[in-house]
Amino acid sequence: MRIVPANEASADDVQLVFAGGDAARCQCQWFRSTPAEHRERSPAQRADLLQGQSHFGDPKAAGTTGLVAYLDDEPVGWCAVAPRSTYVRLLKSRLVWADRQEDPDDEDVWTVSCFVTRRGYRRRGVSYALARAAVEFAREL
Repeated sequence: MRIVPANEASADDVQLVFAGGDAARCQCQWFRSTPAEHRERSPAQRADLLQGQSHFGDPKAAGTTGLVAYLDDEPVGWCAVAPRSTYVRLLKSRLVWADRQEDPDDEDVWTVSCFVTRRGYRRRGVSYALARAAVEFAREL
């Protein structure tokens, strides 16, 4: 399995991973928007937002918001990983912040918010490999 930052993958590869499930509708925007914003945006608008955040197909981009897993050059998985401060819904959640004294805007704290494994490739360790890679990815930045 090969795992690359999302900016080294194509948008088509990510959409292939997302196809046919909740991820196709959400486009990893649930935690990045308020409930009202999420309801108002179409899946196409959410996909545009994900493109702008992840910079698919632009390996020289300054940053990205996820990782893509490949098995034999076939895109099979996605993992969203970014600084916690970019996840609006987490920052506004009373449940998340109950009894915590830390700074929610701390850019050094990262969050893995989504895992998607393409149908036909589940139960092969894709999410596990993405989780390991997400930790390394966050440490490097």
